[in-house]
Amino acid sequence: MIHPPFDGVETWIFDLDNTLYPPHERLFSQIEARISAYVQRELGVDEDEAHRLRRAYWHDHGTTLAGLMLNHGIDPEPFLEEVHDIDFSRLDPDPLLRKAIDRLPGRKIVYTNGARRYAGRALSALGLGGAFERTWSIEDAFYEPKPRASAFQRIFGKDGLDPRHAAFFEDDPRNLAVPAALGVIGVLVRPGAAPKRTAAEAPEPAGGPLPAPPETAAALAEEVAQAARRAPIRPPAEEVPDHVAFVARDLPRFLADLTDPAAPAPTRFGQEGLLEDQAS
Repeated sequence: MIHPPFDGVETWIFDLDNTLYPPHERLFSQIEARISAYVQRELGVDEDEAHRLRRAYWHDHGTTLAGLMLNHGIDPEPFLEEVHDIDFSRLDPDPLLRKAIDRLPGRKIVYTNGARRYAGRALSALGLGGAFERTWSIEDAFYEPKPRASAFQRIFGKDGLDPRHAAFFEDDPRNLAVPAALGVIGVLVRPGAAPKRTAAEAPEPAGGPLPAPPETAAALAEEVAQAARRAPIRPPAEEVPDHVAFVARDLPRFLADLTDPAAPAPTRFGQEGLLEDQAS
């Protein structure tokens, strides 16, 4: 059994960085340092300007790479190879996470803004090799990053998943906006203290019949475009926007509880029993 509303999930989508491993592992900080060094060398700017551009392009375009490609014509492949050449020894296998993922019914996939080779190495270091049917990377989206609607259109279209029967686990709330508007259950992975809801009231629980899934690639493209127009893509990082349905402060336990009949059903963020699932 699996607790509702996740009992209808057929495809489980996981981000990689700061989702399948916690931020305190400091893996992504290595990438950020290498990105800044790359920008400093290739654009001929000082360290402070390189850091500023890295942050600004991530904020405005979803990834630093997207901003570099748009504004400076940077070749993505050498960039990805260099900035992802990092030390994975900080990562340890997570047997509890592996067990919880293996117990989930249905398909499990990874969708990352990182490079394909890097994702494979990270998953292996985490003991998650073979846990996922497919890993979708930035190359598969033609270097279009989350949260762009065009990226979701490409990846969801290639994968063939039905958004109305999917759940997405992500650490960046921007990247949950378009999927949530398509019917995906959005779970923000946010270790630590309970974050705050950005709106005064939590969204009402979903109810009533869902519309039929799109039958063609063109229909999916139109739905993604409509979702992008409805959904904000830059909510404050320290708060939780309305399109986030659940928050997981401990991902292995959140997943394990979903398939545990003795565990309480997950509580929608902002409603009664706020996130007591993982905290106690």
